[in-house]
Formats: sequence, structure tokens, C-alpha cells
Amino acid sequence: MNRMYLPTGDRKELITNSLTRKIAESVMYLNTAREVWSDINERFGQSNGSKYIQIHREISSTSQGSSDITTYFTRMRALWDELNSAYVGPTCSCGALLKFIEDQHLFQFLSGLNESYSTAKSSIMLMSPLPSISKAYSLLQHDQSQKENQAPNLGFSGDSASFSATSSNSNPQS
Repeated sequence: MNRMYLPTGDRKELITNSLTRKIAESVMYLNTAREVWSDINERFGQSNGSKYIQIHREISSTSQGSSDITTYFTRMRALWDELNSAYVGPTCSCGALLKFIEDQHLFQFLSGLNESYSTAKSSIMLMSPLPSISKAYSLLQHDQSQKENQAPNLGFSGDSASFSATSSNSNPQS
């Protein structure tokens, strides 16, 4: 694999050019890119508990409302990504925590959906194992497409219309 190596000064410049002016000024006297990176990481790379709580509250209060399912899902996904960047909890390498978080996202997403999705939500919740959030979203999109493609109800069923047609044709007019 080819790697591009930059001289130390260029690496430092690359980092400082991506910072706001005030932050760049605060690290301009550090000697190496490593020192700049360490300083920035120490100041801004720490998890923020209060930010985590604020994002969690926003997730809890977010619902679909008048949004379509795509807009609602995209909003929730952005909040989950933001929450993940502020995560302050334990870590594990076994995969159990990741599955737990994925299931929490699914529950949060489903709980904010409008009542028109109650049947689809119930079906998803009965699946074992629970589907991924992406799979659930796909199923709900399919449900929404089916609802949009249904013919409008004109106040009578197809059976009563065919019965009426049969009744009028069976009695010959005099």
C-alpha cells in the first residue's frame, strides 16, 4: 500500500488550516503536528456528558409529525450519529453493546412514528430477532408505498358493485 508522507511542517499546516482562526492561533506556537493534534484532542475530543443528555432528550421528543418517513428517519439518524460522537458510556468488544444500542435506536424510531404505521410497527416488534434499523426503515418505506398506491375508496366495496351489476342484469326490463 502506498502512503503519502508529508514533512512535519506540512502536516502541522494541514491541521491548522482546517481549524477556526481562534483555535489555530491558540496552537500556532506548538512545534509539531503531533503536539497540535494532542492539544486539540485534549480540549475538544473528550466526551461531553451534558451534550449527551441534551441529544438524548431531543431524540426522546422527536416524532414523525407531518414529516414523511424518509425525513423522519434521516433526522433520527443524524441525532444518533451526534449522540454517538458524544457517547460517555462503557465500551465492549463482544458486540452485545452494539446490538443493545441498535435495538434502542429501533425502539426510538418506532415509538416516534405516526399511528398510521401501527400495524407495521407491531409486525416489526414481533420479529425475532429484531431487524436492524435499516431493515425496519425499508419495511416501513414499503408499507408507505403500498398505502400511497392503493386505489381510493369510493364508498363501496367491489363485491357490492358487482352484486348491483348482477342484480340489474338479472331482471329484464318490460
